[in-house]
This record gives sequence, structure tokens and C-alpha cells, in this order.
Amino acid sequence: MITIKLICHFSYRWSVQILLTLLVIGTSANAKARSVAQMEIPPIEIQAAPSCDIQAPDGGEYAYAQLHASQFHLQQTTSLPPMTRRWAVVCDAPTTLILQVRDIQSNSASAGDSTQFGLGMVNGRGYLGQYQITLSNASIDGKSAKVYETSDASVPGVPAAKWDVSTEKYYGWTESNGEASNGKLFFADITVSPLLNSLQFTNGPLVNGAELNGQAEMIFSFGI
Repeated sequence: MITIKLICHFSYRWSVQILLTLLVIGTSANAKARSVAQMEIPPIEIQAAPSCDIQAPDGGEYAYAQLHASQFHLQQTTSLPPMTRRWAVVCDAPTTLILQVRDIQSNSASAGDSTQFGLGMVNGRGYLGQYQITLSNASIDGKSAKVYETSDASVPGVPAAKWDVSTEKYYGWTESNGEASNGKLFFADITVSPLLNSLQFTNGPLVNGAELNGQAEMIFSFGI
């Protein structure tokens, strides 16, 4: 078996609010010196970040059978069957969730299309193919939801039921109006759809077959 590996981890977005109150004690008009200003600094309130756990089926691996030379054609690309896994993020307190994806094999991806992820090199300088990652069927705390796409992680974007993931965008869970929604249990289907290149891009025939070498970094960020 050969695999496309989606490597997942968390990053943290802290929200800390510091309140500072300046209280000036007034003085009489005849005073020769002004009273010293008194500053009241209340305790800094820091809300503890929730603890979350990523539940990625099969450790984020999408396993395919060994490739064979017969699957690569002179001019025609070859699609492999899409594979869908149901991912979950479980938190111990309500939070918002943002996903960003990076292509570890970007040097083997198609130029000019940020939704195409590389499947690695072959025959020295050849390109094996590419794949797409699709988000769909989202939910928050058991309720149907959508995923929004945005260029700025701090600003929610356009919601949709399905997105082909771009390495240049961020994705967040929303229940309505595209606003980031709080929840403790987030679900989404993550589908991988591989496409093998023709022999025009593989730098010659694959006499001994090939192995998929797709790797993407799934970065989940939660806020408070």
C-alpha cells in the first residue's frame, strides 16, 4: 500500500485584554504643586485557551494500492478513485476553529494553481501527478454547518457547503452568515482526489511503477 499523508497539528491564537484605568486626584486652584496622579491597574484577565484533540482517521493517511506503469499513458492523465475520511476536532470549551493547509511537496505541484498538491517526483526530474483536498459536510456540535474561505484568518469569508482547499486561503466553520461560530465538536469530510500525470511530465516511462509521495500539513488554529 502507498499513501498520501495529511500531517495535522494545532497552532494557538491568544486573545488577552489588558485594562488600564488612570485616576487623577484633583487639586485646588491655589495649590502650589499638583497632586501625584494615582493609577489603578486591575488584574490582567487571561482566559485559558481550550484544549482540543484532532481525530484524523488512520492517522491522516489515505492509502492506495501500488501504482503500475500501465496506469501512465502517453498524453492522457489518469484519475485515481477519490477517498473520503471523516475528521473531527474535539475541544473541552467552546472555541472557533480555522484550518490552513500547506503543501510539503509543492516543488512537484502544478504551477499557478494553489488547489493542486504535488504527488512527488519520479524518474529524477519527472512529476508524478497532483491531488486536490476537498472540505465538505461540515457540522458544529451536531448541527449542520458550512465552511467559509478567506484570505485573512482574522476575517470570516464566503460560506459554502464545499471547498477545494487552496494553500493561499484559510477555512473556518460557520453555522450562518459566514461568521465564525463557537463550538466544542467540529466535523468535516476531507476528500483526497489524486490525478496521475501523462508520460509527457513523468520524464519517461515508469518501468518499476511508482509510489505516491503526497504530504500536506493541516494546521488547525483555535481562538478564544
